[in-house]
Amino acid sequence: MMNSEKKPLIASGICQAHCPTRWCCSVQCFVPVPVYPEQIQTIEQFSGKKDFYEKTGSDYTLKTRENQYCIFFDDQKKECGIYPVRPFDCLIYPFDFYAKGNEGWWLVWDCPYSQYLSLDHIDQILTHFETRYAQEFFRIWDYANDSIDPDNPEGFRMLRKMNLTPHFR
Repeated sequence: MMNSEKKPLIASGICQAHCPTRWCCSVQCFVPVPVYPEQIQTIEQFSGKKDFYEKTGSDYTLKTRENQYCIFFDDQKKECGIYPVRPFDCLIYPFDFYAKGNEGWWLVWDCPYSQYLSLDHIDQILTHFETRYAQEFFRIWDYANDSIDPDNPEGFRMLRKMNLTPHFR
């Protein structure tokens, strides 16, 4: 399924109006964004570019520029150049998860957009993600701990346990 078919419950206009730096599109605070072979093909077709990812072992990640922003971030427009086919990590942002064994915990990064969300809306979004994208979470499960220290929640808030049990691997 292409990401353009994935319609999360997020109002990106808040990002446009209240976050001029779009730091979520940089890896200054995060690990590089994972991509998968089928995503690479989709991004190639959409963007016309071929040299936009790096391979480390069996993993692929989006490249970043010298300023640490994603290779597809448009500095002039302050937007993603591949938004309709963006990788899964980008689709669920500002949400993320921390995996410990077979248990996952939701978190939300502190950004202008996340400050606008009520707890009810957050729960609605998380439930939507859990039911619609369970398989995607399992594909990136091993990446979930690379940049997150749940004992020192700097820049994010822990939310609740993930509800993926019926779908777990």
